[in-house]
Parts: sequence; C-alpha cells; structure tokens
Amino acid sequence: MGAEEHLAAPGQPGDLAALTGRLFRDMVGALELLTVYLGEQLGLYQALYTDVHQAAGPGGGTGRHRLPGGCQVAGHD
Repeated sequence: MGAEEHLAAPGQPGDLAALTGRLFRDMVGALELLTVYLGEQLGLYQALYTDVHQAAGPGGGTGRHRLPGGCQVAGHD
C-alpha cells in the first residue's frame, strides 16, 4: 500500500490542492481581519475620520491628509 492509493482526484474529498487553496484563502481573510482590529484598537480609523472632516471644514482643505506619525496621503476627492 503506497501513498498513491490514498490520493484523491481533483475536486473530490481529500484533494490536497483544494485544501491548500482553502487554507491560504482563509489565512488571508484572518490577516485582513487582524489588520482591521489593530487599526481600530490603535485609533487609526478615528484619526483618519477626524482629519478628513477637519480638512474639509471651513477654509477648504489642502487635499492631503496627515496620518498619525506625520505621514501624508493624497485625498481621494
């Protein structure tokens, strides 16, 4: 009994390539969720929201937004 007897055809239960693909896709999703959680915990979303609304307030705004740490990004107007 070799390993060849235990291989599944593509698309069948036990397909290693399909399992690997699902695990990779789910890991990417988990990492995206982690970045959203960290952004929320560190206050990055609130800082972006506050800065965008201050820049668009009286006096117009420059079209550039300052992120925490002094980085600037162009506005998406």
